Amino acid sequence: MLEHSDHKTDSAFQISQACRHLLAQLNHSFHAGFGLLRRGSDNWKIIPVDVHGNISGSSSQLEPETANWLDQIDWSDLELPQIRPLGDQQAFVAACCLDDNGNLEMVGGRIVLNALELAASTAKLTVKQVQVSDQQLLIDQYAEKLSASYEELTYLRRLSKHVEYCVANRTLSEVAQTILPKLQDLLEVQALCLVEVQVDETSGLQSLGRISGCTGGLPSDLDYWCPLLDGLDSRNPQVKVRNFESPLHIADLPKRLGIRSIAIAPIHKNGSLYGWLLAANKRNDVRVTNDPRRPLMNSLGHDELGSMEASLLEATALMLGSQASNNQLYHELEQFIVEVIHTLVGVVEAKDAYTCGHSQRVALVARRLAEIMQLPANQCENIFLAGLLHDVGKIGVSDDVLLKPGQLSDAEFEQIKLHPVIGAELIKKLKPLAKLLPGVMHHHESMDGSGYPHGLKGEEIPMMARVLAVADAWDAMTSDRPYRPGMPIEKALSILKGGSGRQWDSQVLQAFFENVPAMQDVAEYWRTHLSGICSIPSSRPEKIPVQSFDLTPPIISTATANAI
Repeated sequence: MLEHSDHKTDSAFQISQACRHLLAQLNHSFHAGFGLLRRGSDNWKIIPVDVHGNISGSSSQLEPETANWLDQIDWSDLELPQIRPLGDQQAFVAACCLDDNGNLEMVGGRIVLNALELAASTAKLTVKQVQVSDQQLLIDQYAEKLSASYEELTYLRRLSKHVEYCVANRTLSEVAQTILPKLQDLLEVQALCLVEVQVDETSGLQSLGRISGCTGGLPSDLDYWCPLLDGLDSRNPQVKVRNFESPLHIADLPKRLGIRSIAIAPIHKNGSLYGWLLAANKRNDVRVTNDPRRPLMNSLGHDELGSMEASLLEATALMLGSQASNNQLYHELEQFIVEVIHTLVGVVEAKDAYTCGHSQRVALVARRLAEIMQLPANQCENIFLAGLLHDVGKIGVSDDVLLKPGQLSDAEFEQIKLHPVIGAELIKKLKPLAKLLPGVMHHHESMDGSGYPHGLKGEEIPMMARVLAVADAWDAMTSDRPYRPGMPIEKALSILKGGSGRQWDSQVLQAFFENVPAMQDVAEYWRTHLSGICSIPSSRPEKIPVQSFDLTPPIISTATANAI
């Protein structure tokens, strides 16, 4: 039960917009004078209100029976009006609403129970409810379209950010796998996949390659999709969309396809075709409303692919085309850099044929050592490339000094000590090789600061250079030269052990000593598979089993490795 009391004058009442609207609707429906209901100190009264919501006259007291009836009403359900028959085909109607502050407002009035008027009012109300329902349906549909457009814009924005930040060395399939799941949800398709093109390196002819990212209940083998790609002229640069009246069947396939709709977007850039994006079968299990009057809809129909799907597929294909082109350029540049490196190494080895193969062996050993030390993969590859180029500065050393078979004089050794600086000066002019400078410049530095060219010590020496220093010394000591045979393994290991912490990094040496057989395997691999490019003796020291090495400097060994 609610009790109402108000001690204000009638003119002081403030009528809310909701109350004005309710009064207008009741007056229009019943052609009667409805007003505000207020509970005074001793009785209920009704205050007349005009169409503008203003007090239009003096209030009047309600008869005691109606007042008592109002006192008994439970207004917990605001949507249900209350009706009290008064006799003589009359009734009192009371209704309520909430004002702007959430307080209860009540309105009421006396109506005449005329059957014809009631029928007319009921008919008008029914028609209006249908109109409101239809309008609500249109509002919901517009809201869905707005929501779908927002999702599309969000996806395209993320797609543009992906293009901006995507690393060029990521492959087409790697990038596709990160964006296709979201695109499949947005398109609401059963299957979405990337079909890549493979190019024959000899003939240059293109053919279908692998399929990646295929989802849904459809197969992911090429035999399934090839006829569809051929049948829809998939090599045309335009997006193709086909909707079939009945599921598509192709007789020469072992299984029926059951394709109802399909869209194909070519992935191309600057005249090069990299593959296709293929979407199949609009899903029919997605409904955002339970209204039976509303079928599942997209840009064309309940189970068809249309312009919206084609546009999103095309935008994604354009992004993938740019990524594929960047990836191709990246690998071409990478291949060019490798060729430049091998050319520079070839120039050095052409000048000093006696050391042919040294750079390759140092590179292989250094990379294997870096991998054992669990350095990052990109750092391992950079160490390998720096190993290939670590002696490139010998191009600037006099042949008389470089090719001298005997002991070098102090002046000659000063010339040799210039080759790291000369090498660094050469490669720093090639921007892609700048990351190799620490290894080329500092692979002859010593942990105690006695090395060259800058006398760095300890942690001042880059890790790349510390790894290369061990690999370089190992190969210099154990490889054969025309003027002397390679040093026995035991002696080379003893020298390395003696220089631990003084000439070479003890951490690097620890990894080396724990994997000496692996280091020998690298040299053996070079001798077996790569040594044909050089004319060098074929004999190598026998591999010996190595137990473990204590890095404590030996007492009697004072020999050092002068790897030049």
